[in-house]
Amino acid sequence: MSYQKAYDYYGPFPRGRTLNAYERARPHPNSRDLYEGLNKESVGVIPKPTLDNLVSRQDIQPKNLTYLGSYNWIEATVPSIIVPGSPRVWVDRPLAISVALDHGYNFVDQNGHRMGSRTLFPLIRAVQDVESQSGIEGEDKFDWSSVDFVTDRNGLRKLLRWINAAPGDPPRDFRIDTQLAGSKTVLVNRWEQITKEQPGTRRSYGFNFEETMTVPSPGCERGTGHHRIVTYDFDGLKLVVRFEVDACLPSDDPESKTIRKPHIDNDDDDDDTALLGALSGLFIGASSHSTTMSSPSPLTSADLKMFRAGTQVPDSNLLEMTTRSEISAANFDWGDAYPQLYFSQTPNHYLAVHRNGTFFSIAKRRIGERDLVAIESRAQPGFRQLKEILGEIQAMVKKGGTGGRISLVCKDGVLKVHERTSKESCLPEDSLALFKRG
Repeated sequence: MSYQKAYDYYGPFPRGRTLNAYERARPHPNSRDLYEGLNKESVGVIPKPTLDNLVSRQDIQPKNLTYLGSYNWIEATVPSIIVPGSPRVWVDRPLAISVALDHGYNFVDQNGHRMGSRTLFPLIRAVQDVESQSGIEGEDKFDWSSVDFVTDRNGLRKLLRWINAAPGDPPRDFRIDTQLAGSKTVLVNRWEQITKEQPGTRRSYGFNFEETMTVPSPGCERGTGHHRIVTYDFDGLKLVVRFEVDACLPSDDPESKTIRKPHIDNDDDDDDTALLGALSGLFIGASSHSTTMSSPSPLTSADLKMFRAGTQVPDSNLLEMTTRSEISAANFDWGDAYPQLYFSQTPNHYLAVHRNGTFFSIAKRRIGERDLVAIESRAQPGFRQLKEILGEIQAMVKKGGTGGRISLVCKDGVLKVHERTSKESCLPEDSLALFKRG
């Protein structure tokens, strides 16, 4: 489908933001079976750790936060990303402001939608390309073999919701696929029953508010969601975490690196080839950066194409945006929302409040402010329990070796371990080789 046809059918652009727990539609009739590709009989149950039995009772603060890479997806038949890409930029328009109801489809998991079972592949490739553009070589390159977990923020939040769920009030069912890379790294692959929500399934104003209050960064006008990859120390575990960024604050930081800005003119596009042709000046040659994956699954396209454009945004400028009606805003659940900021170390949060689509106030908060410090203090027991669970998961995955294929399935509040029927790898061999020492 051409961009013009997509525009006519879906609206200005496909929605790139991942839906949060409050925005999710009811289960879609075409949802995949939670046990698809799994042996139905579980091989174990993971119990919730109790606070009394935790090894550490100290608060956990992510340390040594480091940006590794980022990218925006492009709407195209062949999976294509812009590296490093950029988030949309906040424009502080005066309130009140009215927006229409959201329309068009929304991604639940854009990486899974475009890459199938190889959701982590664009993460690896984006980090490698950012390194190459920064002139990093040899021993100065990121040491993947030192990593304990490569995961989306979403996986950490799902496990934390399971930990924090009250008896009789189980969290939404979920599944997480895992695989061992190298000697200790657990690859945590997001798995969703649906990866894209169809038009007309919910009533909200959040996406249109975001479009109204932000503008695309030059070169990323056709981006459909900005994904950022960071690493940090989580109480002794080295995590690589990918997350989607809603927007960023304008920056005059001289260290921000702006890369060539492509212009995409789609007025006369007939197909995706015209789009890729418009970006041909930024195409990274097939010999090194357009990677053909071996033995792709039926859900996985064979190629990942990359284009260079965008700006590396400082961590301090990242922004999480949330919209609520004036009724629900009064009972905003910070217990669920704060970990979203914590696991990505996103410092800014804007809560926009509306009455039937007319936004009249924005509560602007920043990590470190007194009320958020109190919220984090209350969340710390869950973070400590999560650290314990991650250690157990790592030990279990290591025991299964590099040939093991283990999935965690939470059903009705019980977290069970299942083996997958397929030995298919979530990454091609050249990517897995990055995790081997020496």
